[in-house]
Amino acid sequence: MAKSEHIVSAERRREMARVRKPQVWCYFSIPVYWHTAGGDFVLVKAPGQYLRDRLGSDLPLPEELYVFKKDKAAAVPEVQAALNAELERIMAGQDVEGVKQLITDIVEETFSEPRAGTMLPLKDTVKTVVAGYAGRKEAFRRIALMGSKDYSTVLHSVNVSALVLAYCAHRGLPKDRSVDLGLAGMLHDVGKLFVDQAILAAQRKLTPEEFAKVREHPLLGHHFLRGADFPSEVMEACLQHHERIDGQGYPKGLSKPSFAGQLVGIVDCYEALTSDERHYREALDPLPTLALLKQEMLSGKFDQSLFKEFAYSLV
Repeated sequence: MAKSEHIVSAERRREMARVRKPQVWCYFSIPVYWHTAGGDFVLVKAPGQYLRDRLGSDLPLPEELYVFKKDKAAAVPEVQAALNAELERIMAGQDVEGVKQLITDIVEETFSEPRAGTMLPLKDTVKTVVAGYAGRKEAFRRIALMGSKDYSTVLHSVNVSALVLAYCAHRGLPKDRSVDLGLAGMLHDVGKLFVDQAILAAQRKLTPEEFAKVREHPLLGHHFLRGADFPSEVMEACLQHHERIDGQGYPKGLSKPSFAGQLVGIVDCYEALTSDERHYREALDPLPTLALLKQEMLSGKFDQSLFKEFAYSLV
């Protein structure tokens, strides 16, 4: 490890945030620090250079790398651009697992510093995936079905987006509309970033008061996304993915939610039921999940033709 040029003062250490290794290689404009075993935060990369330029690509990185929180927020666009470029490169191969991990890294970096404007480059991420897997619904399904021990809002969002894109490929929808709907799936739960994370992570049934807080996330997300110019499908899905055509959904009890709201709503239910979202209940297999959702459809909650085409998109 190169010798220290600077050590962060003790009073500023609370201003720092840890960064993951895939992202740290992308930082150019901000400094990066190493948290040593002795407790110091030592500069390892100055602004205006990449970590590889300073350390070389063969030297193992220390486990604990940090940046200042304000710097991390400002650097989100350059990380997104670098990771999107890497995504385009690996999409040419057959490494679907690598593709999913990289998409997850991009979404995680974006969600870690939630600003409406920094969500916009996620459209480039979805566009790259749609172009790379054009017409290949099985590739989108593989992305969604790859499990993870670290289930989160980020992973759920990636999975929902992939399943929406599988539906779009099944229906042969135009590329531009597929991109907008895929982005809608990716951002539908962005409002959960503004809900108490302890409630979302609770491994037990929520109290009525806690559930009421969770039910606020469509309105919170819609209000947040109004700060930038998103496609109508994104705004509709964010606000309406818990609406149901029987008028018994939330937050507004609509009986005629948009197509995007209905599609993302069905996919959201399917993905949540087939995942290990909460430890107090077991994930369902696909067929029992579809049987359960079919009953919901027959009771008037989901559009029959939309549900049928979604089910066929999983085959």
